[in-house]
Amino acid sequence: MRLRACLAAVVVAATLLVACAGDDDDPTGAPASTTPPTTAASVTPETTVAPAPPASATAAPVDLCAYRDLGIWVDVFDSVAAFAEPGATSPVTPDDVATMAAEGARTLYLQVSRDDPRAPGLMADPVLAGEFLRAGHAAGMRVVAWYLATHADPARDLDKTLALVEFTADGERFDSIALDIEGTEAVADIAERNRRLLDLAAGLDNAAGDRPVGAIVYPPIAFDVLNTTLWPDFPWQALTPFVDVWLPMAYWTNRNADSPYRDAYRYTIENVERLRAHLDDPDAVVHVIGGIADEATSEDYEGFRRAVSEVGAIGWSVYDFDTLDPSAWPLLRGPSTC
Repeated sequence: MRLRACLAAVVVAATLLVACAGDDDDPTGAPASTTPPTTAASVTPETTVAPAPPASATAAPVDLCAYRDLGIWVDVFDSVAAFAEPGATSPVTPDDVATMAAEGARTLYLQVSRDDPRAPGLMADPVLAGEFLRAGHAAGMRVVAWYLATHADPARDLDKTLALVEFTADGERFDSIALDIEGTEAVADIAERNRRLLDLAAGLDNAAGDRPVGAIVYPPIAFDVLNTTLWPDFPWQALTPFVDVWLPMAYWTNRNADSPYRDAYRYTIENVERLRAHLDDPDAVVHVIGGIADEATSEDYEGFRRAVSEVGAIGWSVYDFDTLDPSAWPLLRGPSTC
């Protein structure tokens, strides 16, 4: 949302609202970690960091095409050499982007930064990020950069997030930035964790200008039912001034086989309904992230797509490209709305 800076400050300082509670597992499998203070990432002449655009003084519409239709995810563990197993090469490269586009993916959700000693700079590999960005745009895709905030060091989280806003490669920039909001271990005090989260979200929104901001969030069922102690009083409504699209990690594949929530259709529907109830907004814009690709079945995908349609989500995706069997693409793809 593009709001006045003074309004953003008021919202961040406001009393945090009670929303729900937490999950017993990490839906992305990417635990929070701490690192030494970051340093500026090296860049090449064609891959530069430009000044952040000035914050708009008034609210302005944003283009949500980056979150519409089918998306696909790539994380640093599959793409950045520093995170590969010893002696192994990263399984996903910029050359794979053309395949993603040909199979019907409209957006690449790319992790280009992580709070991790293996990538101490502001970005894990800025040259590689530029290659993915250019490949995505050349294939007609949007590219959303995402970052998992740990909240251990608010200044470092903000610096890493703003680096994604400011990043350019041959004049091209990411179409949106999304915050992965699942870091819980570094800050046990819920009120302080919420304060740090809201400050970070406000800082990102202020810098993003006319680009939308996404919030990758735990599935509300996790907070409400499965693990009510993980993040009590999650600030759903306090985040709304800074978020344009909500991306619940509705990973039905994380549920036990005998759980009613292992049903992709039910899990998707109920998570979106609970999310909108917590936001007190029946029309909240949602892109649903479904299960882990190599643990899903064709029946799962059928139920997932049906649920996405029924709840009116603007987009859908599964995690991730490296684990997605080629046979699943026809079950996931859909017509372009942008």
